[in-house]
Amino acid sequence: MKKFIVIFTLFTFSFGISQNKKTSKEKPLIVLNQKIISYSQFEQINPNLVDSISVLKDKKAIDKYGEKGENGVIEVYTKKPIFQPIMKTKTIYLLGGIAASITKEDMEFAKKYGFIFHNFGCIAPVDFEKYETKNAQVFDWLNETYGTDWQKEMKSSAFGFEKWKMKE
Repeated sequence: MKKFIVIFTLFTFSFGISQNKKTSKEKPLIVLNQKIISYSQFEQINPNLVDSISVLKDKKAIDKYGEKGENGVIEVYTKKPIFQPIMKTKTIYLLGGIAASITKEDMEFAKKYGFIFHNFGCIAPVDFEKYETKNAQVFDWLNETYGTDWQKEMKSSAFGFEKWKMKE
């Protein structure tokens, strides 16, 4: 009889837990320094620069962010408000030429802005969109930090540069 009671208790306890579990395939909204960002941008955050993280659920998330917050919100605040030190990557990805090469202009750009070019040559990577997204983050930061002057020095073969300029 004791075995039955123990098994019955465990069964009802585990059944009760599974009934209360909220499962959602939707991901929460990610907000960095009060700006909504994508998960790929979230993955680029240097954890050493995070000052605080807040999690908003249910009514609080919806009140603050509307429908976008219905799956919860993760708010991340960094120690420094600028985007550059948050990014792990210091690379701008290019597609151009038969052979990958580095020019004098590339070296000058790297020295001036702190980013290097990675040239894939004439073979585009399979996950092209991933590199476009990374480049867009760099372009946004360069625009915030240096205005639009850097755009004259940017190679048009940088992944997503022309597309990024159109949204500007």
